[in-house]
Amino acid sequence: MPLNGATLVAQWEIKKYSVTVTVDGQLFHEDEMAHGSEYTLPNADEIAHLIGDSEFGGWLITGELKNAGDIITITGDTTITAKLSNKVYYTVTIIDGETRTESIEDGKTFTVPAAAGKTGYDFINWTDGAGNTYTANQPITVTANITLTANYEAKIFYVTFLDMNGDEIATIPVKDSEDATPPEAPAVTGYDFLDWDGDYTN
Repeated sequence: MPLNGATLVAQWEIKKYSVTVTVDGQLFHEDEMAHGSEYTLPNADEIAHLIGDSEFGGWLITGELKNAGDIITITGDTTITAKLSNKVYYTVTIIDGETRTESIEDGKTFTVPAAAGKTGYDFINWTDGAGNTYTANQPITVTANITLTANYEAKIFYVTFLDMNGDEIATIPVKDSEDATPPEAPAVTGYDFLDWDGDYTN
């Protein structure tokens, strides 16, 4: 047909690009998206089944680190790779008569336990190897191996010694399970001292 006076309109088709999301070498998502489209980077919960015991640290796109939830604009074939690192765990050792250990993730909180108790002793506190003191139920942020030792001191009892008139001669502090050391009995005219009328030994 004659082309004299014809008007031609240029025809365009928007480019489409592949978008690939991988986690630890596993394909999480693959799609074809139009130039200029926006894609929201997945959050950690969405890929939890793929990361295992690793720590999720964001998304790498051509070497640039992006955060979960960031919106990117697609302008070419795009490969999005999860940045993963191995979780670090530290050992918390508890010494309180017996020794036990717990494995705690780096940066997580460990709650100092209540002391088991020790017959004849009062619990004082917990201490670590650096001499820091802790109380029961105190939270600790764990960033290294730590040993917590329960500290006790013997209960103190008091034994009072009286003279024959009922007047106090001395009150002696005694640790639990130890014997009291009696004072010297006062001299009484016309009497010989025999012994104390009660038991002051354990």
